[in-house]
Amino acid sequence: MSKKPPLTVVGSTAENASAPPPTLGKAGADLWRTITTEYGIDDAGGREILRQCCAAEDRAAECAAAIDRDAPMGCARHRDRKIIRY
Repeated sequence: MSKKPPLTVVGSTAENASAPPPTLGKAGADLWRTITTEYGIDDAGGREILRQCCAAEDRAAECAAAIDRDAPMGCARHRDRKIIRY
C-alpha cells in the first residue's frame, strides 16, 4: 500500500478576503467592512449571504434617498390607485 501525501492547509485565494465586492455601493461596502472587521466569515456560503445583505443595504439606501428627494407617498385606496403625499 502506497503512502498518502500529507495534507496542507489552503488559505484564501483572494488577495484581500475582507475587501468588499466591487459590485457594492457605499452603504453596502461600509456594512461589509463593519461585519468582516468583527466576524471572521471564511466560508463561501457565509460570504454570499453577507454579499446579499450588503446589496439589500444598498437598495435600502437608494430607496431612502428617493423618499428624501420625492417625499413619502402612498396609495389612498388600492382599487383607485390614487397617490397621496404625506
